[in-house]
Amino acid sequence: MPALIHIDGRTYPLPAEPTPQEVATSVKAAVEAKGAVTIQVEVGGQQVTLYVNTAQVSVIALDWNGVGAGFFHG
Repeated sequence: MPALIHIDGRTYPLPAEPTPQEVATSVKAAVEAKGAVTIQVEVGGQQVTLYVNTAQVSVIALDWNGVGAGFFHG
């Protein structure tokens, strides 16, 4: 199962590169800076780059085991 990233109630599979640990480091730095981060994800079998303004996102969760496809937040 691929690693997943959950952003404000939407779930995206992460490609093999960069690793989930590298994505986590980038997201953490962007959240601390209240800035934006680019994240490579897969949508419909294609790689897509998301530009995420962390100052406007309520929840970003990384799922290394790929089991939280039904992730929701209140």
